[in-house]
Amino acid sequence: ASFVGRYGADLGLLVTDRTLARIAEVNKVTGTHSLIGVTNGEQIRKRASPTVKTFSFGTQVEIRDRVVERVRAGSEWPRQLVVTGVAGVGKSAVLRMIAWRLGRDYLANPNQNPLPLFIPLQQVTVEKVTEEIYSWEMLWQWWTHWAQSLYPGLNDVASGWLEERFRTTGTTVILDGLDDFLVNHPLIGLSSIVTILRDAINRYASNPRFSIIVGIRSGVHGLQRLATDPKDIYEVLRLSVYQAEQVFPACRRWLPCVTDHGLLDLVLTPLILSNYEPEVNGEIDPRSLSQSSIMDQTIRTILRRSGLIGIRTRDGQFAEIDHLILALTLIAWLFFYRHRGEIDTEVLREEVRAVHEQWQRFFRDQRPTAEAQDITAGFRLVEEASICNAILQRTVFVSTGSNRVRFTHRNWQEFLLAQYFVLCLKCGHVEDFGITAFNSHIYRMAGESFQDTTLTEDRIRAVLESWRKSRNTYITGNVIAFLAWTRTAIDPRAIQLLLNELGNFEALSRVVLIAGLGYRV
Repeated sequence: ASFVGRYGADLGLLVTDRTLARIAEVNKVTGTHSLIGVTNGEQIRKRASPTVKTFSFGTQVEIRDRVVERVRAGSEWPRQLVVTGVAGVGKSAVLRMIAWRLGRDYLANPNQNPLPLFIPLQQVTVEKVTEEIYSWEMLWQWWTHWAQSLYPGLNDVASGWLEERFRTTGTTVILDGLDDFLVNHPLIGLSSIVTILRDAINRYASNPRFSIIVGIRSGVHGLQRLATDPKDIYEVLRLSVYQAEQVFPACRRWLPCVTDHGLLDLVLTPLILSNYEPEVNGEIDPRSLSQSSIMDQTIRTILRRSGLIGIRTRDGQFAEIDHLILALTLIAWLFFYRHRGEIDTEVLREEVRAVHEQWQRFFRDQRPTAEAQDITAGFRLVEEASICNAILQRTVFVSTGSNRVRFTHRNWQEFLLAQYFVLCLKCGHVEDFGITAFNSHIYRMAGESFQDTTLTEDRIRAVLESWRKSRNTYITGNVIAFLAWTRTAIDPRAIQLLLNELGNFEALSRVVLIAGLGYRV
């Protein structure tokens, strides 16, 4: 009774208890059974090289242990640490297990150990936020709301309790997925986050047991500013070929076929190695491999394992794997165009109905084709509650609360967005291009997905007609940027159509178009 009574006196115990349960649930959904560590000296000798200048790098286990040790060691003032690495190496898994280790220690002895407060920034969605009003307080307003919705019984969480902890008690704030947060909130830049965190460190300078751990991709320029000391940057290394073959023995059959160094950077991560299964039994042709083809095959492997192929819809149709991929591409678009970190499942289905009707209206004005029937059949899967829930539970999503989900990793979302871009461009239904700009990573994967397809005169004419009706610069801008970032074949007459309109484009579009065509020449 006295042990249980402690929970009534220390709200932090209840927060930690529920946080650990949440971490266990996410680990189960994402298949994170244990972190990857070094098993022998040969693995240490054959490890990959770091991608940023840092004093500390290693496997998932090594980085977890070093960060936990650093937090426990204490210092004369608050500190700010960074956990980084390329996409897919398992930064989020490491940060969750740092929170797990610290949380377990806190439950055992709350007086001697810091309280871990975990915030998955990749699912934070702040409506109508501007760079000027975003602040430390807004972040914790979101956390309080999230905690109350996710953990029933935490209605007593108040800003006063948090502020007191920050000022006087050992507390470790863990911010996972900062790069995703910046993508979802384009009005907020890294400099703003650096300023916010520095202000927090200064505000709680009298509490040397206060610390912040930030998770961010190593490709983000300026991430070093997030650490108070260069020694507090920790990089989770991608696996070497030798380590990959030791940890994931199944990859020995196909990994030698991946000869391109850029593709190896993508492949040698747990995200891909744990899911990629080539359909062919023989040797893979290295020339056919691309980032898009690898991601496509990985998604297909996940779908084959999900048990969703062949599921029957209300109208008696059976869902094939391509229908399911179309359903996923539509969901990815609904996340992206409103810069969402998470989405309510009811809102998702409502918006799917609206987009589906928009595509049906478009197809009614075209000649009926089998491809159009497949597209609408794929989109329709998301409208059915039972099938939609099965897709969200068994593929590349994780629950973030009651009836809310997010992508388990941004790589899945970007690949699926590339497929949606290709779909719109091939069909000539380019109105959605006018909503927002895509990015170079998406353009590149979209270009790889075009394979032997050519941008014809009719496709460019459809883009220009849509642009003339709306005068929306994004419509032409997205296509021009796509041409500049890819080697997708384009018909000479299509190029002439673009050049004929050159004087009517805005200045930036003109520059990108001329530079892109010049690069192709």
